[in-house]
Amino acid sequence: MPHRITFTRQITQKDKARFMRHTSLSETSSYNRTPCLEWTGFKDVNGYGGFQFEGYHIKPHRFAYAAKHGEWPTYVLHHCDNRACVNVKHLYSGTQSDNMQDMIRRGRANRLAQTGSRNHYAKRTENEIIELRKIIDSKLFSDKQIANAYKMAQSGVGQIRRRTSWKHI
Repeated sequence: MPHRITFTRQITQKDKARFMRHTSLSETSSYNRTPCLEWTGFKDVNGYGGFQFEGYHIKPHRFAYAAKHGEWPTYVLHHCDNRACVNVKHLYSGTQSDNMQDMIRRGRANRLAQTGSRNHYAKRTENEIIELRKIIDSKLFSDKQIANAYKMAQSGVGQIRRRTSWKHI
């Protein structure tokens, strides 16, 4: 999701020092013979960092870019393909389209790898969904009864029944 907040003040040396306390040079990741400067502070489940500035939770690579270039672009992309990297030599301003093309070029656009039990948010396996579909299709039980029995949301049962989730099986 793009970041569209307009900040009211310039980044100070104090802000930069606070930021730099949460970084370290990588011994394994680099781009163009320069090591990644990795964010060691908070990271979300997708590997992107978080940094507080003016009361907002922002991505550290955006802060690093803005601190160097004096502007807050909507998208800041990584040449190094390291989500934790905040090395300004590895960052560049781009668009949503640039970001998607970069994802495809680097082979991260394989949606099949993110479906079903391969998705890190999945709570069920393909075999469990096949069994659930048999029960749903039998029409012996309501969605609410199935949801209670399988400790899941009733809406999840409906999505499985309508095949709006787990479409690949």
